[in-house]
Amino acid sequence: MAEAEALYRKALEIDLRTLGPEHSDTTQTEDGLANVLSTQHHYAEAEKIHRDVLAVRVRLLGPDHTDTLLTQYNISEVMFRQNHYAEAENLIRKTQTSQTRVLGAEDPDAMASKTLLARILIKEGRFREAEESARQAFEAQLRVLGPQHNDTISSLQYLGIALALNHHYDEAKALFDGIIQKIGANKGRESSVPWYELACVDAAAGHRAEAFDHLRRAIKTGERDAGDVKGDDDLKSLRSDHRFNVLLAEAQRHPDAAAAPTPTTPGPK
Repeated sequence: MAEAEALYRKALEIDLRTLGPEHSDTTQTEDGLANVLSTQHHYAEAEKIHRDVLAVRVRLLGPDHTDTLLTQYNISEVMFRQNHYAEAENLIRKTQTSQTRVLGAEDPDAMASKTLLARILIKEGRFREAEESARQAFEAQLRVLGPQHNDTISSLQYLGIALALNHHYDEAKALFDGIIQKIGANKGRESSVPWYELACVDAAAGHRAEAFDHLRRAIKTGERDAGDVKGDDDLKSLRSDHRFNVLLAEAQRHPDAAAAPTPTTPGPK
């Protein structure tokens, strides 16, 4: 990520010098830099860059342009990552309303905003509202994007977490079983993502044995590397268990670990 940040900063320097601060290529580069910074947990700088881009896009493109709404989504996510849930919720609701009006209710960006709203509501302890928002996103993504798309599976993760926290774990497990069956149990890395996300649901439900079993399945089919697993907040309840370090060692030894696809948080970038 440090290399990506350096490349973005160099590109931004060139864009500012040759194109100016309001050119679309410049703001696109700024968005990319801010997303990289957010991934590295440099949230304050990422937020400032996104807000600067938003001001330019609102002025030049208008409040309902897709690029403007993209930036609002990114700001909402950065606010969420900083635990500023009320502000993140207000902005993502505003963004999703505009996306639905401009793009349609089943546009991928509008559905991603519903998923981010569900994530925020979970953190706020509003599990039933989170379940409703995540379910709407998941069901639409399943129709529009299909069962293998990262957005679909990630929305299922937050639907599953909301269901588990609402004491409906069996329903969450059944939904995952259906997705895994549709993808196919023998498709390697394609099936590793839902196994991993199911482990996150297990962790939220307090089902440690199931969580470790599903994490092991994910690693064996090529899931993300040990560093990603160790740093995943959705698995933090497992870190004190000795089995967690055993699984990290297995992930490091897995021959495909470095090349494994990393499930992404749903949403536009």
